[in-house]
Amino acid sequence: MPSRSSGSVFMPGIYTDLLETKRLRRASVLLSAVGRRLSRAVPLSARRLPRSRERCSLWFTWRSSYFCSFMGDDSKGREAVSMEKKQTESEVDEVTLNALARRLLNFIDAAPSPYHAVQAAKQLLDAAGYASLREDSSWIQQIRPGGRFYFTRNQSTIVAFRIGRRFRVDANQGSDIRLIGAHTDSPCLRVKPRSRADDGHYQKVAVECYGGGLWYTWFDRDLKCAGRVVWRRSSPDAPTKNAAQGPIWEHNLVHVKKPILRVPSLAIHLDREVNQSFAPNRQTHLVPIAATKAVSSKDDDCSTDGRHSSALVQALTRVLQEECCSSTGSASGDDPASDEITIHDFDLCLADVQPACLGGIQEEFIFAPRIDNLFSCFAALEALTSLPSESTRDDSLESSICMVALFDHEECGSGSAQGAASPLVSDLIRRLLACLANEIPNASILEDTVQSTIHRSFLISLDMAHAVHPNYAEKHESGHRPTLGHGPVLKINANQRYATDGYSAHLIRALAQRSHPSIPLQEFVVRNDLPCGSTIGPIVAAGTGLRTVDIGAPSLSMHSIRETAHIRDLWYTVRVLQNFLHFFREEDHAT
Repeated sequence: MPSRSSGSVFMPGIYTDLLETKRLRRASVLLSAVGRRLSRAVPLSARRLPRSRERCSLWFTWRSSYFCSFMGDDSKGREAVSMEKKQTESEVDEVTLNALARRLLNFIDAAPSPYHAVQAAKQLLDAAGYASLREDSSWIQQIRPGGRFYFTRNQSTIVAFRIGRRFRVDANQGSDIRLIGAHTDSPCLRVKPRSRADDGHYQKVAVECYGGGLWYTWFDRDLKCAGRVVWRRSSPDAPTKNAAQGPIWEHNLVHVKKPILRVPSLAIHLDREVNQSFAPNRQTHLVPIAATKAVSSKDDDCSTDGRHSSALVQALTRVLQEECCSSTGSASGDDPASDEITIHDFDLCLADVQPACLGGIQEEFIFAPRIDNLFSCFAALEALTSLPSESTRDDSLESSICMVALFDHEECGSGSAQGAASPLVSDLIRRLLACLANEIPNASILEDTVQSTIHRSFLISLDMAHAVHPNYAEKHESGHRPTLGHGPVLKINANQRYATDGYSAHLIRALAQRSHPSIPLQEFVVRNDLPCGSTIGPIVAAGTGLRTVDIGAPSLSMHSIRETAHIRDLWYTVRVLQNFLHFFREEDHAT
């Protein structure tokens, strides 16, 4: 009988089977142990753990195929490869998805206001090696190819960018800019400048409806507040600029994590028709209570000239004493809690106390506040910070600028100095090209280079999309019903409420196919008999001339106090953005 393979010693089949079975078992036990060791030793990140485990699994798959081929059964080898690859992809995805999703949950919990969202973004960027810039200082000596930087505006907008080592400032053979845009704000209740709304029995806090929220979802929720406070120490020993000016005014972020406010609903016994039509008056019915009137006594005068509820001011004061005074030390040298604090002004948002979490029987859903649009902010930052300091791949990453811009005020039209309608993007492009030029160009040459660079560049406007509702499917166009867990959504509107066109949609599809297997995409078009929302996409495109596409992960309950998304869509979104940052030029064939 011939040998089983050339150069091998033939053994009877039964002994061969036993030997190979033992080898496979040993390899399986060994690789299982290695996999467990890797899962404990390697950080649970989307870009490290899967790679290590995948290599081990592919090695085991190859060994299984080799052993089966040695025994003369190629079909078993192919079957082992197929089954093992499917099992490996499932295991890797489960670990990766949960790790990525839990980082998103932490990001959302740390960002109850746009100011805190920017602070959380700064922490991610600092950890990834990005350097901070100031808009009111010169960048010429700081900006350089190979650098990674970020700056903030109004503490509620942040822009981060990575400059490739081979980036060229040239009108004809220059490089491109790859921009991902999202927004840090969400619909919420914001405290009014004069919020004291006491009646004879309760201390109430007057609020303003910010954005287009589902306001009925704010009833009977435990509410906290967070934002930015302008304050100073009232102690005679407080730090001063000079004796004439008095104590220094400071501004800090505050986060009162306790449930200090609540909007109570009316009992059904007092409104029997409420389940037929619940339409609360936003001025009179949407007013949170903070305390009973009985608690307001000696502290009434501390309420910023009586403009705000003493209970609210006390809660803010305690946080400032615990966090700000304790970190810098008491002005008097005593217990920081003894420092007297004067609060001058603030920008405060109300938020749900309940933290973000994974839900559903299989923990596949993301139940959280402010998913629109912190989900997109996190995905954009994850894609940007995953880029290496220097790419060794054969792509155009090192000859481009990769940028993430997270704007404020999208929910109210973007019309502010820190909104997408401001000249922030166009001004930034000009400033970067001027700093990166080998020599200072004259105005006409610089403007020519700016225009050519803009028309080589591209913007992904990243904002959440509407998944088809399981109980209101008729609200969606029959052919455009995105579902949770099935990939990012291309958002299209012929009236330019979204900036997607045929070419930009094609480009995203091509980038999605760069992954193996390719990333699934969905489409959304609003019904003709319903109005269409909008994003920063058309606003930035109109203000800069950047080619733009609007995409976003599907979600349910958009603009509710708590929204729903899917962990797999988070993974898909990050992967599409990574492909965009790596391979945009390779897929962009527009003339």
